[in-house]
Amino acid sequence: MNALTPSSHRTIAASLAKHAEQVEAAGPGRWSFQLDGGARLQGAACHDSGWLSMEARQIRRAERKQPPSERFSRMIRANAELDDGVKFVLGDGPGEVRLAAEMPLEADDDLDPGPWIGRVCAGFREGVRRLASRAAPGPSHEADDVADPAEPDHEADGELAALCQQAQWPFTQRASGQVVVPLDVPDELRGLLQASLAPGPAGVRRLRVELAGAAPQTPVCRVAVEVLLLTACRTVRLARAIGVRVRGGEGYGWEAVWEPEGGPRNLDHALAALSVACRMTALEVGVLHEETFARRYLAMRGIVG
Repeated sequence: MNALTPSSHRTIAASLAKHAEQVEAAGPGRWSFQLDGGARLQGAACHDSGWLSMEARQIRRAERKQPPSERFSRMIRANAELDDGVKFVLGDGPGEVRLAAEMPLEADDDLDPGPWIGRVCAGFREGVRRLASRAAPGPSHEADDVADPAEPDHEADGELAALCQQAQWPFTQRASGQVVVPLDVPDELRGLLQASLAPGPAGVRRLRVELAGAAPQTPVCRVAVEVLLLTACRTVRLARAIGVRVRGGEGYGWEAVWEPEGGPRNLDHALAALSVACRMTALEVGVLHEETFARRYLAMRGIVG
């Protein structure tokens, strides 16, 4: 991929300086920054291989310590509420909480990343606020509404169908008008994992897929599943793990924010991200419903369930 031009890098640096503090160059196409104003985050931005990525971790401070079961559930549920694809992820250390976001940005894109950078900085600050909140984690999203929405957005579904055709993704349009897109997953998962539009703020398109089955009832299994999903969140660009409500209770899914103005290429990125995320986790989530495997996985990650 062609690198961004020096002028584009100057645009990124200027946008970071506008929305963050202590911005410094850390190498070609790389910057470090801090977010203050109560957030106290140490962050990094990087343009590499056609992607602009941002990540931040909270500078340690004395605060109420949440048990893993509460902290990871709060992260999963907050992911569906944060703007512009901002997501909680797990870092390299045991239970290391980070925030991340990515956007495709090619050298020939006629796109100013400045507004996105500003929204991501705001999303990082909001994420810290949500994680530190003493309020109980809010209810998950209704996956039933995604699978069979009472009031489908015909305009958005028509837009999705047209871009699927351009991006050469197969899709099905139901009698209600809802469009569902089979993901690129192994044969044993094909037909079970389909992306569809989810409710979101005006002008924002969210593609969501529900992982089969309810969340495990055993606390250690639940923690293991959430650790797996939050770890995969950091690996897969654009995709974020979320909590949903399913007919059997609470469950999990994946979501990707898709901006229609990006055209079929951005839709292709979003669907590919969901496909990779499901290939990495859909079968593994089922394995971690077994407590023996869940305990082994958490021990390997250095996390006490």
